[in-house]
Amino acid sequence: VGFGDRGGSPPLSPAGNAAEAPPTGEPLKLSFASNFSNLWVRLKYIGDGDPPTRDYVAEELLLQTSWLNVQDIYSFIALPNKRDFELCFTQEAPLRRFLEISFSNASHPKWKDWQVESSVQVEVVTLVVKFWTGRIPDQDIELYLKRYCEILQPPVKPVDKFGFWYGVRKYKVRMHEVGHIISIPNSISLGPYNGRIIYPGQSARCFICQGPDHQARECPTIRCWKCGELGHKANICQNESECSLCGAKGHTFFKCPKSFKEESAFSAKTGL
Repeated sequence: VGFGDRGGSPPLSPAGNAAEAPPTGEPLKLSFASNFSNLWVRLKYIGDGDPPTRDYVAEELLLQTSWLNVQDIYSFIALPNKRDFELCFTQEAPLRRFLEISFSNASHPKWKDWQVESSVQVEVVTLVVKFWTGRIPDQDIELYLKRYCEILQPPVKPVDKFGFWYGVRKYKVRMHEVGHIISIPNSISLGPYNGRIIYPGQSARCFICQGPDHQARECPTIRCWKCGELGHKANICQNESECSLCGAKGHTFFKCPKSFKEESAFSAKTGL
């Protein structure tokens, strides 16, 4: 149901107070405009356990942390699966603001279990790369990203309250275009190490097969790290190797001549 529905409590304003509701029996008057259908966001809850309620999402994610006003949103609807919520915006500017803010808060406890999809593609975005190891050098991650985007600023590597870096890198990038903006995969595998890539407007896809209709824990297939194809493991692979780092055929990540490890070894050997 939308903010204009009479059911339930009225939404809260950014200050935390109940938004002014229309007089009893008089619905909120907001006529439909054709552009509303092209200005949508879908919030997908990917955490464990029961998803938050619609009231929680409205108060905690939309109005208190996103710098939105009720007037920016045409409708806010909880979908039947109870894990997804659709927003239609009245204008493009607040939608883009919402994407940027939701992304910048991606590591915040309120946002970490949410994926955000949108009809609007953002050319310049802040992109987060998360690896569950510290053994991947910045140079390798940047080589991979340059296949899909131009890196505009060096990475920001946030630390926790103790001063320890926890594996997150943030980049400001400009997406490549070939008639349309090229999507960056939401997962990255470099040898045995797996990482995640998050950016505003990204479509949620399976970490393993990149399918749009399920998550990795539900994926029925396997992926070969040697050739990148689905349906078999590397130990029985008969295909030509494809590098997950540079994208070239004929070698794997472990022997990539463009990797930081191989280039460093070459420099040490030749003095170049």
